[in-house]
Amino acid sequence: MSEYTTDEEELEKLKNWWNDNKVFVVTGLIAGGAILGGYNWYKDMVATRANTASALFEDLKEAVSSGNREVALAKGSELQDKFSATPYDAQALLVLAKVHIDAGDYDAAMQALKDAISTGNTELGHVARLRLARVQLAAGLVDEAKSTLTVRSEGEFSSLYQELRGDIHTAAGETDAAIEQYKLALAHEIPLGDVRYLEIKLQNLGASVD
Repeated sequence: MSEYTTDEEELEKLKNWWNDNKVFVVTGLIAGGAILGGYNWYKDMVATRANTASALFEDLKEAVSSGNREVALAKGSELQDKFSATPYDAQALLVLAKVHIDAGDYDAAMQALKDAISTGNTELGHVARLRLARVQLAAGLVDEAKSTLTVRSEGEFSSLYQELRGDIHTAAGETDAAIEQYKLALAHEIPLGDVRYLEIKLQNLGASVD
């Protein structure tokens, strides 16, 4: 009889607990559902945003391919304004830099490339930095080009940095420094640049190809 009484007491305790806490339990279930729903909404929003940015970037490339500079600039500006936190931001800036270069607007091209570097995209940042230095070199801004290539880490782009430094030194008449950089670029097991072209650069400076 004592066991039966104990079970009955436990049941009564459970009923009392439920009466005291059912509001919190139900609220917790509702809140959990709301969190899950919110997360799914967020995922959908991110996917939609990415798809919209991708479509806009394709429009930008199409405008560039067709030679429609005004449309390209408009699409690029829209990408920057609305999708600055997406990977398409840096890509769009690289494309816009080419549009400006093709139009002979070096100042606008250099600004676009600086903006691309500032996006924080590591790989595209290196690409933008290398292009910026080349534009600066083409514009006769040798010191600026040297400064642009001064970075803490060159990553897998090291051979390209060295080759471009060689080009800058060559333009500045610094033959020994140019030869040193070209040889460093060639010393990589798998240089990213054109090996044959690097060898020609060395030969043009009167250096042997080891």
